[in-house]
Amino acid sequence: MPSAAPEGRQPSRQALPLRRRIDLHTAPRTDATSGADIAGTDDPGGLLDPRATAEARQAAAVAVSPQPRPPGWRVHEPDVHLLGTFHWFRCELLDGTDADDELARACAYFTLLFQDHPGSVPPPVLASLRAAVAGVPESDLRGGPAFWRRCAAAPVRAAENGTGTRGALASALVLIRLAVAATAPGDPEHGRGLGLLVRALRTDSGWATDPETAAETLDAARRAVAAFPEGDAEGLLHRAVLSTVLTHLWEATGDPDHLTEALRTSATATASFGGPGKPVDDRDVEEGGRAAGTEAAPPPAVHRIALLTATALALHARYSAEDSLADLRAALAHETQAVRLAEAEEPALLPGLLPVRAVSLVDLYGRTRDDAHIRQAIGAHRRALALLDPSAPEHAETSFLLAAAHTLRYRHRHDPEDLEAARRLIGALRRTGRRSSALGVRLTELDSLLLRQQGEFERDEVVLRRSERAQARALRRLVASGGPERDLIRPLTAHAGVLGELHDLTGERSDLEQAATLYEQAAGITAAPPFDRVLAALGAARAEATLNRPDRALTQFRAALALLPAAAWHGLPRTDREHILSALAGIGGDAAAAALDTGAPELALELLEQGRGVLLRQTLDRRAERRWLRSHRPQLLTRLDRARQALDHAADETAGTGGPSPFEPDPQRAAEREWDALVRTVRQETGLPFLTGPHTPELLRAGAEGPVVVVNCARTRSDALIVLPSGITVVPLPGLCPEYAGKLARRLDRAAALAEDDPAAAHPLVGDVLAELGARVAAPVLSALDSLPGLEEAGATAAPSDPNGAAPSDRLPRLWWCPTGQAAFLPLHAARLPDGTWLPDRWISSYTVTLRTLSESRASGAAVTACEPPGSAAEKRRAAPPLIVCVPRPGEQDRLLRHADEEARRVLTHLPGADLLPGDRATPQGVLTALRDSRWLHFIGHAEQLPSSEGGALLRCRDAGDGREGAVTATEIAGLGPAEADLAYLSACETATGDIDLPDEAAHLAGALQMAGFRHVIAAQWAVSDRRAPDLADAFYRRVTDADGPHADRSARALHHVVTALRRTRPDAAALWAPYVHVGP
Repeated sequence: MPSAAPEGRQPSRQALPLRRRIDLHTAPRTDATSGADIAGTDDPGGLLDPRATAEARQAAAVAVSPQPRPPGWRVHEPDVHLLGTFHWFRCELLDGTDADDELARACAYFTLLFQDHPGSVPPPVLASLRAAVAGVPESDLRGGPAFWRRCAAAPVRAAENGTGTRGALASALVLIRLAVAATAPGDPEHGRGLGLLVRALRTDSGWATDPETAAETLDAARRAVAAFPEGDAEGLLHRAVLSTVLTHLWEATGDPDHLTEALRTSATATASFGGPGKPVDDRDVEEGGRAAGTEAAPPPAVHRIALLTATALALHARYSAEDSLADLRAALAHETQAVRLAEAEEPALLPGLLPVRAVSLVDLYGRTRDDAHIRQAIGAHRRALALLDPSAPEHAETSFLLAAAHTLRYRHRHDPEDLEAARRLIGALRRTGRRSSALGVRLTELDSLLLRQQGEFERDEVVLRRSERAQARALRRLVASGGPERDLIRPLTAHAGVLGELHDLTGERSDLEQAATLYEQAAGITAAPPFDRVLAALGAARAEATLNRPDRALTQFRAALALLPAAAWHGLPRTDREHILSALAGIGGDAAAAALDTGAPELALELLEQGRGVLLRQTLDRRAERRWLRSHRPQLLTRLDRARQALDHAADETAGTGGPSPFEPDPQRAAEREWDALVRTVRQETGLPFLTGPHTPELLRAGAEGPVVVVNCARTRSDALIVLPSGITVVPLPGLCPEYAGKLARRLDRAAALAEDDPAAAHPLVGDVLAELGARVAAPVLSALDSLPGLEEAGATAAPSDPNGAAPSDRLPRLWWCPTGQAAFLPLHAARLPDGTWLPDRWISSYTVTLRTLSESRASGAAVTACEPPGSAAEKRRAAPPLIVCVPRPGEQDRLLRHADEEARRVLTHLPGADLLPGDRATPQGVLTALRDSRWLHFIGHAEQLPSSEGGALLRCRDAGDGREGAVTATEIAGLGPAEADLAYLSACETATGDIDLPDEAAHLAGALQMAGFRHVIAAQWAVSDRRAPDLADAFYRRVTDADGPHADRSARALHHVVTALRRTRPDAAALWAPYVHVGP
């Protein structure tokens, strides 16, 4: 038992509850009369009660306190003695490591007493303390908070390295808390103690998931930052620590506020040495000044490296949540700068920095498939391994990361050298045994992934079974570890994926049933990122569909579609949304197929509308919100407009800088989130109908002026859904499947490649495709249309088939095609029917991306624009003259369009008041500026449809001379805003081709112009003839213009008339006349 407390002072008020418990604990435990033991009194004072722990914490807060007079602190010996005694008695009541922890805490408190009050220290502790401090000067022993902190630092370092003991860390935590309590909040020593406390608390691997520890860690990190003045070099390091703590808390909890604060903390710290939102430029350092232009020296390199690394960690975390490529590139830029600083000034930090940068390079390779990135990553890992001690834990971690890099490259290149390298590293890690349990789980997962990739490539069931067993082991160990549930979604999905591969190889139904269960379990993890949950739900849905369980498949498809807006959030850059949607291609069509399997065509139509044209729908949502609010809640629209202006300002600020500052929270995203919050408020108050998803009655109205034929080309079935106000008619299309539609699209690609050099070879290829479309799609659809009642009411009575000639264009009915999947790349409008006649001889075809797009385009007249205020974008566009852009030759390497100037002159005769933007002034910015205020566009020049990873669709413009290629991208056009415009005529190649990875998003120039507000677009699915372009444009404008000017609503019939005339002239030259399409109402 401890000796008596120091005399002369009484315990503080905060320590009195602890005093009462200790008195009860030390009171006699036998009956006064019989002398027998009283049962059930092993802990009469309740020292193990959780409330006793809270009381001890209160007493510890005042046991040591700062004071203004030297030495600057005061030890309240009675309270310290009570705390030491409390933990000593708890040690006697406990066993094992818990007892060791309590003994260590007791020793820490008695350390403060034994020099002046040795009689109050238990003899065993006194002996050990005297041995421990032998040779330590008495001045150091009584050195106060700074000394206590230094004493605690060694056990903390040992715990961080994995070599310490729980007892030593427990003792260190007591000393650290005493050091913090003994210093004033404004004292730098206070901040240093808090920083060490954060380090000590984070040595527990589960600190972020334990609410009490997480709260104490975050509070200590924030208080450490507050202990130093703004711009202080040492405080900069604590800001980096706070940012890191916040990022790890986000990883554990998914709370977006933590991630936002982490990035904001980084921005504040960066402003102190590199200017607001800008990283330090090494040139500023070499010149001896700060980037902000002051005379003060920059902070130490180690502090700047810490900040750069913390910022990169937060940016990488946001990338993992939102899949924004800009965040990943920004994280890599920060890591690269940190590596360069370390090479110059802190080379000892390189072994830790190089693998961090390599991880970002690996992720960038996963997004871009640029071999240079994976080569750099592998090189960085190898360089780090060469610098590391093979016995260090970091060596095992870096070896694992190198194996993962080789595994990823093997997945894409199937190079046996990568397979062998990954195998060698995994085997070495297993043999050494120098790895943590967490690394062991990840190693098993990586082994499973490598086996899966090998098994898929070699079609080897034995290898895939080994992969499945390894993944199951890893999953069991991960569940047993008790980590955050969100960490389970990717292992669950990976396990399901292996089982799916096994089913594809062997046909074993039980494998797919287990895969469906795992996918569904993963999709139900609500704390996981939305994109991961969509992928899991989509995997479950497709597995259930393959198992022929349509009801269950439909449930999962609907769950996936419900998460789609969050996964492809409209606040992300368009390129990131395109990347996400490309991974989910076909989701709407497959969901619709499942609905049709259950006999629900109305639901099928709604799901199709929900799962495709997502980018355009987001634009239409914004327009619908504005129209409704203008009429019903103008004051709220004012608030939304402020958010919109902030968004536009952010876009303008970042237009020439490559994106927003990575150090600051993206202002564009902030504006979008403000918009979302205000719209949610309005929805709650009023129930805005346009925010609740597509409904069948609204969708059926799209067929009011003629049938809309939705061609759904899905994995399990293909159908045409004929939409009229009276209902939906389902026409099965057994002759069309995704594989065959893709084959026809590739045949068209070959024809387009031949069109310029060998047109005679191109025409038969196109003709064959048109005949196939006539037999497999157009004929079944027309047969169904001929038998449908209600066409006359819709104004769409088909003209009779006439092999000797077609009906005049002004008498033909309208028909709209809305193709999905691979069918989106096919010229359905030009199909040749089995009887030798042409679909254009019976119907005037147009295209629409979605049914809602068609309805919105029809509504975009005076009734819509009238609600816009004077001076709005819509008002400016109504008053603007037509715009003609003519770029015969964007660059010296481009082919000259010899007839472009002639086309411009002939268009001007029909649009005499038009503004002409000639090639020498048609720079990208010049075109965008002119286009922003135009209601009518005629573009003459070159266009390209590139993959989205290479820039997507673009209009070629004159090089501006700033080093960038002269082009306006579809992304830039789509971002011009939701103002209303009439018509865009694109006299250029590939303006309605689309991206093979985004078949349902109209990722072409025609689609982008519709997003920019153009109701009608004339475009081409492949190359067009420069020689014939002036005649076509002249004939088109003769039919759309009169004394009152041009009329966009005549454009579909005008184009049909012009193309029909060309077809009659050259019926054998299908590649010449078939590419032209009309998109719009």
